[in-house]
Amino acid sequence: MPSHKAQSKSMRQGKKNNIRNTANRSELKTAVKKVTTAIEKKDFEEASKHFIFAQKLFDKSAKRNLIKDNKAARDKSRLMKRINALKSA
Repeated sequence: MPSHKAQSKSMRQGKKNNIRNTANRSELKTAVKKVTTAIEKKDFEEASKHFIFAQKLFDKSAKRNLIKDNKAARDKSRLMKRINALKSA
């Protein structure tokens, strides 16, 4: 148990932050899965639509330090590469 008031406040904040971060990470994973599913179906329009939303979530997650900036850029690039391959095929 915490021996100071500040420690107990820090524990409360940590629990809240953990719940929020988990929800945000889950939302990001779901968005990526939607894009991936559309790519597997070879549906360029749907993949592009879902990618726009996923792109916003990647940027927000990087801004909030849920994921690193480079991971966000790398994952966006890889998804876009797969979507563009659909377009040319």
